[in-house]
Amino acid sequence: MDLEYVPNPTFQMDTEQTSPTSATITSPVREEDRPEHLTVKEKSGSRRSDHSPSPRTPPVSEKKSKSWYYSSMYPSYKTRRREFRSLFSSVVTESRFVVDYSCAYHKDILHQGRMFVTTNSVCFYSYIFGWENKFVVDWKEVTSITKEKTAIFIPNAVQIATKENKCFFASFVDRDSSHMMLFRLWQAALANQILSDDDIKQVIACEYGEGDEDDDEDSECPDTEDEVDSGNPASSPLPPVTSPSVEPVLSTWLSTCEGTTVCDKTFPRPLEQLYKLLYSNDNFYFNFQKERGTTELEIGDWEEVDSGRKVREVSYNMALNNPVGPKECQVKETQTLSQETIENQIYCIETTAENSGVPYADSFSVVTHSCLVDTGNNTTRLLARAEIRFKKDLWGFLREKIETNAWAGIKSYYSSLSLALESYSENAPQQASMQSHQARIARKTSMKSRRD
Repeated sequence: MDLEYVPNPTFQMDTEQTSPTSATITSPVREEDRPEHLTVKEKSGSRRSDHSPSPRTPPVSEKKSKSWYYSSMYPSYKTRRREFRSLFSSVVTESRFVVDYSCAYHKDILHQGRMFVTTNSVCFYSYIFGWENKFVVDWKEVTSITKEKTAIFIPNAVQIATKENKCFFASFVDRDSSHMMLFRLWQAALANQILSDDDIKQVIACEYGEGDEDDDEDSECPDTEDEVDSGNPASSPLPPVTSPSVEPVLSTWLSTCEGTTVCDKTFPRPLEQLYKLLYSNDNFYFNFQKERGTTELEIGDWEEVDSGRKVREVSYNMALNNPVGPKECQVKETQTLSQETIENQIYCIETTAENSGVPYADSFSVVTHSCLVDTGNNTTRLLARAEIRFKKDLWGFLREKIETNAWAGIKSYYSSLSLALESYSENAPQQASMQSHQARIARKTSMKSRRD
């Protein structure tokens, strides 16, 4: 893509020179000469035109038909926005993410990474062989943005200069359009004329082929601001409780447990019944895991360890929906019942899941904090927060892929669990067993009559 714009006469730019400052700004910008808005026009030479779909919003049928390969190779705007928020949480509240570029930062060597461009700043992140580079440059600190060349004659670089430093970025797919976008955002920030929502949506449509507010069926990990609660205690208000002794325990759990809220639901079941279904050797849990394709499920008994805490282990083989590679992985859960638990009133359980049998399984673990609270009238509220804890340093794209798949599994698990709890009936298993018993008797009677 490119942006239609008539250059300000106060700028002197020469893009044909081969010197390191081939497009240097020589004089300041006057407020009255700045454009009032930006006009975005698609160009055949756009950096994404040869590598992604056309700039239009695909219908729902097309979104659902996207393969895992397509989703990995052509990330959506929301996927990149989530990645930006996780890497630069301090910048999120101050600016709005607009676009990203794959490029390499030159510092002794080329550090291949990703540039995240916002309305107020430009951010860069890379992780290569254990070396992490992450920094933010505010647009108002920038003094010039110039087109550069790598190895004297390769026109694929841009340099962003401040009063104290110069940042050289190479390996742009389309240097000209990338430079134009950076230049426009910088100019708008200097003039205190931040891009409007319509301008940003137009940029997103051209760069990613989708709108900012479109539902993204391929977004597999939950967005901490748009799809699920962020884990802030304010986002999970205290439910009505039947005992004053429960309030301090619940408040402590909400304020100390980290992670993203993946479940917050009230079920029309007594607390003890819901706890029995989820954390005992009840047939409900066995049937639920079986329907999810789980095999070799083994559930240990609760054992008291110290200070009133109880621990048990659960192991099983979990089915994987991968087109290539392993079809299942081994999971070992360590469930810990907190000493703060008050029987028949509130239960707090922490579950740590360790995986094996798949690549990089030993690099991370999934920790889930669950809380069951009696809300009166034979109802119980289930709250769950999950987090992914990495035990080893991984490359950025590996870490992103693991988080994407892990969050997809967590979201799918609690969605299925909620539906199963809502539709479960204590009489259903008995009726099914009775029908199966009657069917076996009928078959035996039929075979005996045939022999006679």
